[in-house]
Amino acid sequence: MSQLTDEQPSAFITRLQKTIQTALKKGAIDEEAADTIRLNQFIKGLIYDDILLVNLRLRERTDHPPKYMDPLDMVRKQENELKRRKEQRKTGKEAHSKLLLQVDTSAEIL
Repeated sequence: MSQLTDEQPSAFITRLQKTIQTALKKGAIDEEAADTIRLNQFIKGLIYDDILLVNLRLRERTDHPPKYMDPLDMVRKQENELKRRKEQRKTGKEAHSKLLLQVDTSAEIL
């Protein structure tokens, strides 16, 4: 199981959790192994946002894997931070473009 194109990491971990829950209900995995399996599969399956694993240090937590909600919350916070930065860059570029346009227009007047 891996991250789909354009799938947010939080959506991937949620989809992964549903698969884990199904496997638990069918007795395919033990309750004690669920957190380890989830974290390892998230690490292996996260294709498009590999830097997230570095930022959250999830690879370092495989010996003592967190419960489902902990990495989900961490991933969502990271996604929100990246979204905020992207919006700031967009706003900054728009302001820069307007400034250049104003300077260009001023030069034409002179």
